[in-house]
Amino acid sequence: MGNSSKPVVPLWTLWKRDRDFSKVCSLLEDPSPVSESAAIKRGLPAGTWRALQKIGLTRDEIAAVLGNSAKTIRRKEDSGEALDVAEGDRTMRLLRVITEAAEAFGDTAKALSWMRRPNTALLGKTPLEMIATDAGTALVRRALGVIAYGGVA
Repeated sequence: MGNSSKPVVPLWTLWKRDRDFSKVCSLLEDPSPVSESAAIKRGLPAGTWRALQKIGLTRDEIAAVLGNSAKTIRRKEDSGEALDVAEGDRTMRLLRVITEAAEAFGDTAKALSWMRRPNTALLGKTPLEMIATDAGTALVRRALGVIAYGGVA
């Protein structure tokens, strides 16, 4: 999971410019589990993954969280195929955590840097590794809560 050499686009800038990403991010504004679940079941747009790459994630990092291959992600991006339920659910998890990290650090690039570094609060794993599961995501979100309130995690 290497660092992307592309410039990092702030989340809020991309949110306004990218139609697919805007639709998915709007689910974060309306935290209704019913709305999110319905959108995931309808199939999130594969363009969401391109948007995640524009903010600085690599295709390999996205694939690791989703439990897919980078090749599958590229194929779906190229064909415009909607995400299946599992992919959509994990993509929303990734987006939610990145958003929380960007809010905690005040900067998308700093958030991504933190997500790529091994963390003692996460038993030496990176936050990106941990968010592949619900249990790991809970630990990452707890660490972000500590950071947001002035602690170190």
